Amino acid sequence: MNIWPVIENLVGKTLTTLAQDKPFEILKVSNNEVVILIHSTNKERKIQKKNIENAAKYLFSHRTLTRKQIRKLFSEPNPAYIAVILSKLPGVIYENRPITLIYRN
Repeated sequence: MNIWPVIENLVGKTLTTLAQDKPFEILKVSNNEVVILIHSTNKERKIQKKNIENAAKYLFSHRTLTRKQIRKLFSEPNPAYIAVILSKLPGVIYENRPITLIYRN
C-alpha cells in the first residue's frame, strides 16, 4: 500500500494524539521527512519518512503494532505522532491502554 497519498491529504489538518488528545498539525510532507507543529509548544518537529514507512510495513505484515514498539523499533522521540498518522490509513483501527494499532484489510 502506498501510504503517502493518504498522509499528504492530512497536511494542514489538526490531529490529536491517541492517548492524551494533544493537538498537532502536519505542516508538510517532503522527500525525506514529515514536519509537524505541536500546538502545546508551538514548535516544529521533523519525523523521518523512513521511520513512518518502516512502522507501516511492520503493521501491515504483523497486523498489530503498539506505541511501545514504535518507540523501540522505529522512532524513540515520535511514537505518539507516528501512531496517529498510521491510525489514519485505510483498514487501521486502534485501541487504547495500551495504544495498539490493528490492521484489518
